[in-house]
Amino acid sequence: SMVGLDITMKALLTPDSLSKLEHMNETGKMLHDIIIHDGDNSSNGIAMHDVNTIFYLLHPEAITTKKMWIDIITDGPAIGETVGDIRGAYHDGKTNANVCVDIDADAFNKWFLDEVSKIDL
Repeated sequence: SMVGLDITMKALLTPDSLSKLEHMNETGKMLHDIIIHDGDNSSNGIAMHDVNTIFYLLHPEAITTKKMWIDIITDGPAIGETVGDIRGAYHDGKTNANVCVDIDADAFNKWFLDEVSKIDL
C-alpha cells in the first residue's frame, strides 16, 4: 500500500485539534508543543505524514484506495519520483499496489485526539 503526500496533505491536524491537544492532558500538551515547534504553523493545519499511515493501517475504512501499478524513477532528472499508472494503460492492467486516493480528514482528527487522550504520562 502507498499513502502519498497528496493524501497526508488532505488530513491535516486542524487548528481546532491543536487547540484541544494543548488543553487535554500532559501528553497532549507535550505533543502540541512539539508539533507547533516543528510545524509550519499553517493556518490550515499541520501535516502528520507518518501518523496518517498508522491511521490507514488501523482504520482502512476511512481511506479510499485504488489498485494501480506504481514505479519509482531510479535515474534521470525525475529520480525518486513515484509514478502511478492510474488508467492501467501501461502494464496490461496489472497492479502492484493499493494507493490511497482519499481520506476522511475529520475521522483522522477525531482518532488522533482520542488516542492521545488515552495516554497519561
